[in-house]
Amino acid sequence: MKKLIRFVNFWPGFNPQDNVLLPLLNFVLGKDNYLIIQDRKVRVDLEVGSLYGPKFPLGLFSGFVPEDWAKNQKPYKSLVPLNAKSSLLFTAEPYQEPYYEWEYHLGYKFIEDKDKEAYFPLWYLETDLFGQYSGGRNKRLHEIEKLLDSRTVNLDTKNNFVCSFIGNRQIMRLRTINLLKEIDKVDVYGRSVDNYVEDKINVARKYFFQICFENTVFPGYITEKIIHSYISENIPLWMGLATDMDLNKLAFINLLDFDDMAEFQRHVSNLFHDKEAMLEIIQQPLLKSRPSIDNITKILRNSLNL
Repeated sequence: MKKLIRFVNFWPGFNPQDNVLLPLLNFVLGKDNYLIIQDRKVRVDLEVGSLYGPKFPLGLFSGFVPEDWAKNQKPYKSLVPLNAKSSLLFTAEPYQEPYYEWEYHLGYKFIEDKDKEAYFPLWYLETDLFGQYSGGRNKRLHEIEKLLDSRTVNLDTKNNFVCSFIGNRQIMRLRTINLLKEIDKVDVYGRSVDNYVEDKINVARKYFFQICFENTVFPGYITEKIIHSYISENIPLWMGLATDMDLNKLAFINLLDFDDMAEFQRHVSNLFHDKEAMLEIIQQPLLKSRPSIDNITKILRNSLNL
């Protein structure tokens, strides 16, 4: 009998019938062994939820708002599993979430209960770790093998210093842009600056460096941003906690490795004027090893009672 699965509260544009999590389901179940059911009146085998639904008052799940009060609020009920034999929470972003309502968890946090949780950073969804997929937010998946190989890049084809793609006008991004403008021109793209480009990877190939800061700094929180920079054949200027065992720290520049912004600025300036030093970084693979998906598939199997 086919398993019935439902997706709730995912990001805008998420298609339950065609999305980046389906390769994982196909990998574990086989694509002909499940049905996607969105009607919450139907009891399903597994409800998979995320955190892009109704918004709550600041601090709702961090202890500043009483839990009893929260459970009486209408939006809360749409964030918890409903009419399902089992439930799985996928937390792509570092929000405070109602873990206690969900039986299993995949997300950016490092695991505490190996039978109930697995580390699943957002950047995994940008790769073919679980198989091929033609959709997704960026309409492509990047081959994991390319992130394990050294890059061969002709720096003579690059003419521009730094680029940045901004959807969130985070203060550290803006401060870094202004700081690097003291070295050379920095080009900024994105809807938030009225300079949107459709194919940012091809645009970024023209640059030596790319600012790819995470929106927030949290252990294990690693998104697609550093992947896109690496695929664009430039040097990622990243800000994040690279506690991920898979990342090769020699392949990017992490702002958090410097004592202050001035030291970071000097380092980027020195690299910009030293092509051999830039090549040493560019030729490094982004990943030290292929990520293991054993814990992720184990949690999905457990949630489906396989």
